[in-house]
Order: sequence, then C-alpha cells, then structure tokens
Amino acid sequence: MPARRTARRSNACSRSSARCLATSSKVYTAADGERCTIVEFDTEEHQRAWATHAEHVQAKQRGRDSFYSEYRLQVCTVLRDSRFPKP
Repeated sequence: MPARRTARRSNACSRSSARCLATSSKVYTAADGERCTIVEFDTEEHQRAWATHAEHVQAKQRGRDSFYSEYRLQVCTVLRDSRFPKP
C-alpha cells in the first residue's frame, strides 16, 4: 500500500536524519484503518527542522493529494512525564 510505504519511509527518515533526529516514534492503526503517529523530538528546533525537511514536505503533500481525506497535526509541550519500569 503506497500510504504505508510513504509513512514507513517518513518515519525512518525522521529517526535517521542527521539534521533532525526524533527521539522516538510509534504508529498505531485502528481496525478501521485510522492511523495515529506519535513522534517525539528532543528539541523544538529539531521538530521544526523535520517539519521543513524536503523529503517530509513531499511526503505530506503526497498524503494530502493521494491518501488522506483529512488529517490533524498537534505540536505539544510535555507538562509532566510519568513512567514506571516494566518487569
């Protein structure tokens, strides 16, 4: 599926680009095909660099033109991060 291939490539690029390194990224897909991708960056500058990365800009345009009827993007600041070790 072209949409999945584009998403996988975009995800891999966000983690490997020397210019804008994502610290983590996860994709969740619902049974109806709706997808949620969460990408964390270590700095706001890295997030902005990824948002304007040429390959990512092209992937976003392909998504709007060919794959998605709609999408939503949120850029958030973490106010609190609670974790526990997994046994």
